[in-house]
Amino acid sequence: MGKGKSISIAVVGLISELLCAIPFAFAEGREDARRVPAVRATFVAIDFPAAPSTAALDINSAGEIVGRYPASGNMEAHGFLRDGFGQFTTIDFPNAVFTVAAGINSHGDIVGQYRLHDEDLLVRHGYLRTRDGTFITIDPTSSHFTNALGINRRGDIVGRFCTGPVPGTPPSCPSGTQHGFLRSGAALTTIDFHDAIATDAWGINHRGEIVGRYEDTNNKSHIYLFREGQFKNIDFPGAFDTAPDGAKGGINSRGDIAGYYCVSATCGFDTRQHRLLLHGFLLRDHEFTTTMDFPGGHVTANFGINARRDIVDIYDDEHGMTHGFLLKLEEHDEDED
Repeated sequence: MGKGKSISIAVVGLISELLCAIPFAFAEGREDARRVPAVRATFVAIDFPAAPSTAALDINSAGEIVGRYPASGNMEAHGFLRDGFGQFTTIDFPNAVFTVAAGINSHGDIVGQYRLHDEDLLVRHGYLRTRDGTFITIDPTSSHFTNALGINRRGDIVGRFCTGPVPGTPPSCPSGTQHGFLRSGAALTTIDFHDAIATDAWGINHRGEIVGRYEDTNNKSHIYLFREGQFKNIDFPGAFDTAPDGAKGGINSRGDIAGYYCVSATCGFDTRQHRLLLHGFLLRDHEFTTTMDFPGGHVTANFGINARRDIVDIYDDEHGMTHGFLLKLEEHDEDED
């Protein structure tokens, strides 16, 4: 097996007791799709007030957006909720120094990850924050790094977790120790793509369709769709890598998938030069569309999509600072996430 890439703890995080493990069926099918021209769209900048950078990570059918922004002093990062009127609310797990809000459903329930002040820098816990503000920790057994990344309107939660090595020993998730998960009610199921050395689960819709990312033994990243007991492989046509480093992507109630791809071997979030090569895409009705890059932005990565096909993304400005934005496509269909 090849050496796996460590996941980017600067963007997203991982969840609660491993209560059961239901075997999945595997298929080596591919999502057949063709590429079509970029769509017309309206851009709305998403910047938390006075924050030096902002990452928008998910959006629900009401237009509520969640994400993260850097903190100051003893705090490292805050999550945020932006309502449909553009008002921001900070989201912090109690007594945490690091909080990310990574996913939101149509009820306003939020999932994400946090770290407490006395824990190692590589430790993350997943959480669920219900609409009334109640926090619930989610940590699979033996996990020291958990990212809860997506939640549907039924309350099913998906994400990723890492089982080794011990905190403080890089990389945080070596080959074979990073797994996706599905938490449905009291049951938690691991998700591992066939023969992959790392698997993520990013988002889930009300039909139970899961989108995520896996890394093969050649250290190439791919997106997958898990539907009706089968995996389908998704690669953007002509891309060198689809979803390098596996930050996040999304799926809505119609089965549309938002993601990103890299056009060169120098992919990833490691340096500014590498990030210039990332572009967002939308997969809809078996057609790939390149979503337009933010005007003046030097990198675009799509992270979340709602039933109206509104997409939340990030871009880097000319100074290398990260900003969130909302991409509103011309055509809208009414539904609920």
